[in-house]
Amino acid sequence: RVRDSKAPVHSWNQFSPPTAGAEEVVYLHELNKENGNQASYGLRNNGLGFGVKVVWNCHELPYLTQWKMMGQGEYVLGLEPGNCYPLGRVHEMENHRMDLLQSFEEKNFNLSVELFDI
Repeated sequence: RVRDSKAPVHSWNQFSPPTAGAEEVVYLHELNKENGNQASYGLRNNGLGFGVKVVWNCHELPYLTQWKMMGQGEYVLGLEPGNCYPLGRVHEMENHRMDLLQSFEEKNFNLSVELFDI
């Protein structure tokens, strides 16, 4: 799903050159939880010669939000596993995607981050 209706769905995994006047785009990824309990993403930059891989438990953090800003001076990518989407507390509670903690309750999550040379 794409949060911004102006964003082309097919470009979620493509990076354009920095563009004047570009606007942020947010993609809401649904994870396939049927293939075990791990989810992951990887990025590689052939020009710089390295990459990163992130792995986590998709039953603990079942949603992935991808935020892209391909603007000049604001060229940013955010890949954020979460227990809900960033669509507002009321919206997420209405859609049964919000996990509320009681006072002083704690919850721990593990993510693995691996940097590698190409």
